[in-house]
Amino acid sequence: MDITILIEKKKEGSNPKFSDLKLYHKECKGGSIESKHEGKLISGDLIFSCRRCHAECKIEKGRENTIKSEIIKTSLDGEERKIAVEKDGKKDYPLSLISRSYSLDEIASVPENQTLSLDLSDE
Repeated sequence: MDITILIEKKKEGSNPKFSDLKLYHKECKGGSIESKHEGKLISGDLIFSCRRCHAECKIEKGRENTIKSEIIKTSLDGEERKIAVEKDGKKDYPLSLISRSYSLDEIASVPENQTLSLDLSDE
C-alpha cells in the first residue's frame, strides 16, 4: 500500500513544531499516523505507522531531522513533497507529504477506535 501523509496543524501558529502536527494516512481514508522509534531511542530509526491499516515506513536515524523539517515546511507552505524512505526493505520508497485541505477533505473523520453501541432493552 502506498503511503501519503496528510498533515494537519493541531494549533495555529507561524512556527509549528513537529509535535504540533497531526498526521493521517490518505490511502486508507485517514488512519492516524503515529511516529515511534524502533529499538533504543538514542540509536533507533523513526517509524511512521498507520493505526488503522498498519502500513509503515522507516526513516533512518541520520535523516530524521531532515524529514521532520520537510513535514513542517509542508504544513506551512502547503506544497506537496516526495521524500525517499524505507518500506518493506526497499530503501528508496517514495513517501508523499501533503497539507490536509478541509475544502477538499479526502479523509473520513470517524475515529479508529469508535465502537457501535446498541440499546436492546424492552423499553
